[in-house]
Amino acid sequence: MNIHRCLSWTPGGRRLLTGNQEGEFTLWDGVNFSFELIMSAHDQSFRCMAWSNNQNYLLTSDSGGNIKYWSPSIAPVQSLDSHDGQPVHALSFGPADTKFASCGDDATVRIWDWAGHREERVLEGHGWDVKCVQWHPRSSVICSGSKDNLVKVSDMLVSQLVAGIAFFTHHFGLRRVLTFGQPPGSCGIRERVPA
Repeated sequence: MNIHRCLSWTPGGRRLLTGNQEGEFTLWDGVNFSFELIMSAHDQSFRCMAWSNNQNYLLTSDSGGNIKYWSPSIAPVQSLDSHDGQPVHALSFGPADTKFASCGDDATVRIWDWAGHREERVLEGHGWDVKCVQWHPRSSVICSGSKDNLVKVSDMLVSQLVAGIAFFTHHFGLRRVLTFGQPPGSCGIRERVPA
């Protein structure tokens, strides 16, 4: 059995791209819902994928801490080792696509320079695996959720966690999907059963 760990529509919505536990991409025709191709992408199991806001690039991550950059035609561009070899569970681009955030089982959120392919900052403070991260679509604010049942809010214009904004400690169970939505600027958490 080949379990699909993540998926995303390609820019324009014509194809569906899935990532499986074997580290393979599968491309599906989104109109006829038929198989197009399968290719090796990661050496370990996929964890997540995220398109840049301008949809010019795709980021993917795996269970070995590897983050890869891809062109829209699914050609490899760059590869980074991160999170001390621990699984990277989520990726999120900043509003201008010049930076992105990653989170993982090393209990950190990491901020990366897109063009320089380098880590700029490590945000610590969670007490367990960080399972989701989301950059606000129009500001420097990043939210992260962890198995420690905390949602933390950080502002990248400040050098550390913004303790005065929010600490949500009354959640029961693991929060895996973190999104910004309506009204503009709100941060939401959708509950999922732990994997």
